Amino acid sequence: MKTRIFILLIIAAFSTKGFAQLGTPLSQFSGNQLLFNPAYAGVYEMLTMNLSLRQQWTQLPGAPRILNFNGHSLVGKSRQALGLAYTREEYGPIVGNYVYGNYSYRIYTRNGALNFGLQAGILNNVIDWNKFKDGVEDPTDPGWMEDRTTTRFDANVGVFYMTDNYYVGFSAKHITRPKFDNTVIRDTANREISWYSQMPTDWYLIAGFRHHFDDLWSIRPELLVRYVHTVPLSVNVGAYMYFTNNYSFGANFMTGQRAVSFVAKAMMTNNFRIGYSYDIYFGPVSALQRGSHEIMINYYIRGIPWDKHSRR
Repeated sequence: MKTRIFILLIIAAFSTKGFAQLGTPLSQFSGNQLLFNPAYAGVYEMLTMNLSLRQQWTQLPGAPRILNFNGHSLVGKSRQALGLAYTREEYGPIVGNYVYGNYSYRIYTRNGALNFGLQAGILNNVIDWNKFKDGVEDPTDPGWMEDRTTTRFDANVGVFYMTDNYYVGFSAKHITRPKFDNTVIRDTANREISWYSQMPTDWYLIAGFRHHFDDLWSIRPELLVRYVHTVPLSVNVGAYMYFTNNYSFGANFMTGQRAVSFVAKAMMTNNFRIGYSYDIYFGPVSALQRGSHEIMINYYIRGIPWDKHSRR
């Protein structure tokens, strides 16, 4: 039963002349902003590597799974930064592999720094409906979609401004709006139907600031707004308490997914940080799953985050 429900969700998202709706946001978005803003490259002024693993909607067959890895660094003592980003997303019968090269340029201001960023790369989209034929009443139906593999060029742009106390970023993903799977299929009445999926442009606005209570404790409220014209506006609002800059805990509310995410992070060494989050849902999908899990690992070379040079 759960499999059939998920198939209906997939078909609704990939209907005739529909738009591919990939790109589930991470709960720990603030620690991995290169995922949606190329201007974030070089923010730490050190070599930074990030790995995140997310299992969405535990126990729901075909639920999204996301793997993301990226690394970025300033080039020597210049104002330029380079990076590389890889993302793999699995949504039921759909698997997306995204590989981007990243470039950003920094302009120093009186109180902070302004970064401009560009990502360019390829998207590889695979649809394997065989994964769900057991959940379909009649897999031989001529309206059943065929397996497909498509590769397209894609690009993302962004800006990011930061000071010692706050930051704000604005970015656009998939500005090329790559189109996948242009094909013609026949319905049960043998009528030809033109079908394709297309990646819409995602718009992101992120902001946050840091307030210190004393030498040990501080708080960091954050805001992430995501707009895609195919779905309602998504707003993530959260706040995190920090102790000695090494440990943090907090929560954020995600309107788009109607969920609350609880997050904890810890610096294991001067260069290694690990974070874990668990999401609880309140929408229609809440009865079908057991929450979402996310693990994030950050590794830094030359220094530690949150020093006066990172301005994060």
